[in-house]
Amino acid sequence: MATMRAITLIDGGTYNNTERFQTLFDDLTEGDELVIPSGVYATGALTLKKHNVTITLEKGCRIQFIPDPELYPPVYTRWEGVNCWAMQPALLITDSSHIRLRGEGILDGSGSWWWQQAVVKKKQSKPITDLEHSFAHLNPGFEEQASGGGGRKS
Repeated sequence: MATMRAITLIDGGTYNNTERFQTLFDDLTEGDELVIPSGVYATGALTLKKHNVTITLEKGCRIQFIPDPELYPPVYTRWEGVNCWAMQPALLITDSSHIRLRGEGILDGSGSWWWQQAVVKKKQSKPITDLEHSFAHLNPGFEEQASGGGGRKS
């Protein structure tokens, strides 16, 4: 059981700390605590597959998820009642148990940007961007699904 301070992260909100965060998460062992100090840390998608670990966000800490769809790779999931490939969530916790996330810090998913994109995508009737085409390729027959978004009329 150890407490690790995330001193390898680069503060300021502009440097992409995804690899640094993922290394810190991957290095955790059962019973460990990872303390993220005050600062603004930009990152893409992160995955946590651990048991009995604590992540503490100190006061003044903001983990700012970067609003760039390319940083959230496909994961197989269930979305709007459909088993499909979709964008990885900002923080994917899977095959885990007893994960504690605590402290006065903030996990900021950049929600306003994503919601603006949702409005734009709802007006589409088919995939347009390379990323959208890659998801369509991963999910053949998505147009016939009984539920789900995908930019088509609901």
